[in-house]
Amino acid sequence: METASTTPAHIKGGNFLIESRRPEEIFTPEDLTDQHRLIAQTAQEFVDKEIVPRIHDFERKDPALMRGLLKKAAELGLTTTDVPQQYGGLELDKISSILVSEKMAREGSWATVVGAQAGIGILPIALFGTDDQRSRYVPKLASAEWLGAYCLSEATSASDALNCRTTARPSPDGKHYLLNGTKMWVTNGGIADVFVVFAKVDGEKFTAFIVERTFPGVTPGAEEHKMGIRGSSTTPLVLENVPVPVENVLGEIGKGHLIAFNILNIGRLKLGAGCVGACKYLLAEALRWAKEHLLSHGGHGGLAPGRDRSGCAVGGQTNPGGARAIRGRMFDPQGDGH
Repeated sequence: METASTTPAHIKGGNFLIESRRPEEIFTPEDLTDQHRLIAQTAQEFVDKEIVPRIHDFERKDPALMRGLLKKAAELGLTTTDVPQQYGGLELDKISSILVSEKMAREGSWATVVGAQAGIGILPIALFGTDDQRSRYVPKLASAEWLGAYCLSEATSASDALNCRTTARPSPDGKHYLLNGTKMWVTNGGIADVFVVFAKVDGEKFTAFIVERTFPGVTPGAEEHKMGIRGSSTTPLVLENVPVPVENVLGEIGKGHLIAFNILNIGRLKLGAGCVGACKYLLAEALRWAKEHLLSHGGHGGLAPGRDRSGCAVGGQTNPGGARAIRGRMFDPQGDGH
């Protein structure tokens, strides 16, 4: 599937901040291909049809509802833009992936759930797993038959993830690692079937493990009652002598940080696009309200016509081009659209 831009190669990353550049070197929405636009349209139509009518239903934290919606999204490929084709994904370029993230951000709870499934839930295995691990887990995650979650933070090591206290010690027969500890604030924790868990082997070697919900000793905790994104599942994950097969070590012993931080970097890239998408919707709603308010008060409603109290234009066009251009540069850090 061809999605690469036909325009000249774009500048890398944040070079625009320190170098003089020509306009054609900066990615803008006009550089999107027809395929990109079709992908964005598919995502937008899914949100309009399946998500918006159910916004109030999300407050019930209904696992069946979220599972059903994730399966529908997976059928359209909206959860697998970064997943290799041989394991059930679309393997599209990063521009396509981030366009989907922008559209999914229309509703916060849904954006959180689908973002975790499509990103931190599946990509650690899809990008860092062995062929055997990918074959066993990625197709089921890609189809949303299984849901994934990412377990990095702890009560004493949220921003300092490498200081985690969860331990992994070899079993006497050498066939398993026994995991003990508690992970916190796990997105999709209450509904996930597979967890990527970070623990320290021998108390010092930071390592990633693939842990199934059905393994003995795995216990998701109570749901967090959050002020926002209330429809998404957020729980602790308690691990008590959980026997994890040695075949489920993800990556190398002691090299878990390479997985943890690279996966988070991909997530941050998509999160930026999601923030732009949410802001565009909020601006549109604010302008709609302002126009209606002005009309219902004889054209000004106590404010100077066409201006808010800070002197900013009200009711005119909002142009998010600056944010989108910045996002475009982040789309294409290598200048090749991938």
